[in-house]
Amino acid sequence: MRVRLSSFLLSTLSLFLLSISAKANSFPITGVSDTNPTEFGNVVTGGSLSLSTSSPSGPFIIDTAVPGTFVQFQLQVPICSVLQGCPVGTSSVTFGGQSTGLMNGGFIFSGSFTAPVGTNTEVTITFPVSMIGNVVAFQDMGDGVAGPEMFALSFKGTGTMTLTICAGCDFNGIDDINTAFVSFSGTATTVPEPSSLLLLGSGLAGIARLRRTQRHQNPRLSDGA
Repeated sequence: MRVRLSSFLLSTLSLFLLSISAKANSFPITGVSDTNPTEFGNVVTGGSLSLSTSSPSGPFIIDTAVPGTFVQFQLQVPICSVLQGCPVGTSSVTFGGQSTGLMNGGFIFSGSFTAPVGTNTEVTITFPVSMIGNVVAFQDMGDGVAGPEMFALSFKGTGTMTLTICAGCDFNGIDDINTAFVSFSGTATTVPEPSSLLLLGSGLAGIARLRRTQRHQNPRLSDGA
């Protein structure tokens, strides 16, 4: 009976893992992200996904750099919706026929460049970047109240970043990085719902308990049996 139950649990878990794999679909995306004193903005499309977010303001200066140095640069562009205090209607996401204006997430771009040398001179620098990100969308229960999770996506890809830098404009001749624009492409992958992950964990725990019971009742049962 124990062997049959073990086989049943293993078969059920295998089918469940296959169902998660089937749900964790990936599809190509393209997008742009813009960071400047007036906004953090993101636009991403691909498959049935359409995401557009914008904040009412952005950073006056994104970062600074020492002229002539090699800079490992990382830019974080948040997704701004009503949940983060952005005005209603400035952000929306549609995926799989479901739409909402309530979401969390953002993008991180990483790359490197050599900071320009100059005196109060505006310089434009373009270089390749990697991209990771995510979005978690929630049902809109009204008045900016988030309901249950609708879907979640993770992003990964590469792109090109263009920085506008005022060389030597900051204190002691430091460069000011004023704006950043990124165009990118990559893949979006659906993320299993937390309830699915909980069920997976419960199944694994159940099998572990079953194996411990079998070993207790039959000490000669090896780990590989």
